[in-house]
Amino acid sequence: MKAYWAILLFCLSIYSAHTVAQNTKPTKRAYPQTVRGIASESGECMIPRENAIHIPDVAEDDPPQSYTFYVKNHCDRTIRITEVINSCSCLTTQISDSIFGPGEEKEIILTFNPYRKSGDIFQEAFIYTDTHDDDADFSLQIIGKIKPSADPYYHFTRKVGVLRFKRKFMTFKYTEDNQFLTERLTCVNSSDREIRISGSIKGESLPSSIKVSSDPEVIKPGQEADIVISINNEVLEKRDYSFIIALDGVDAQPADKGLMMKIDNTFKKK
Repeated sequence: MKAYWAILLFCLSIYSAHTVAQNTKPTKRAYPQTVRGIASESGECMIPRENAIHIPDVAEDDPPQSYTFYVKNHCDRTIRITEVINSCSCLTTQISDSIFGPGEEKEIILTFNPYRKSGDIFQEAFIYTDTHDDDADFSLQIIGKIKPSADPYYHFTRKVGVLRFKRKFMTFKYTEDNQFLTERLTCVNSSDREIRISGSIKGESLPSSIKVSSDPEVIKPGQEADIVISINNEVLEKRDYSFIIALDGVDAQPADKGLMMKIDNTFKKK
């Protein structure tokens, strides 16, 4: 019989730990609040060795970083962690065993993903137990500064030959007062030579209703520029459609130098 109860308790422990690790999305609670601890004859129960870890400088393109906190149950009764709410999707919390017996100390691991989080950061994991319904018993904090990436083209993840973009599509929406629909895409020249661009569609010259240019006209090595595309609205039909403009002059295969154009002309008046 003792063996049966030991196995049952072990299975419940694994289930509850898995549930806590996955339940990291905010519930219908108001913004999480913490209490100082659980009042008891022996003082506060669940107490971390430290509530905050000041992380060393990491860069926004570094891989996720994990930090270990140690939490001890100082009371004479078993306490179970029931929920974790993280302050950001960039933060995850892992608890291998959510049941803390009297006097037990266990690890809680916070993993922070610095992806595109440059600047000062303060992220928090709110820990709830079965001793409180509304307030978190305590929180664990990650504090530090995220450095910008050393890669000057880090934020320009889309490539059109030697030009780097943040995205490779444009959406043009009809406006009654404008004859020309004009959009801009910022890019950077990642090569060691000057670039002059032109455009084509399926290897053919652009129709006179579409103009492609860059600002500045000559894009120097390492320089940012805007690709400017203007479409004569007067010749467009009353419908939606898409096409691809190939940027010429960027030293790329035809399949690798296209920009998607989407025309939203549904509301064009007759």
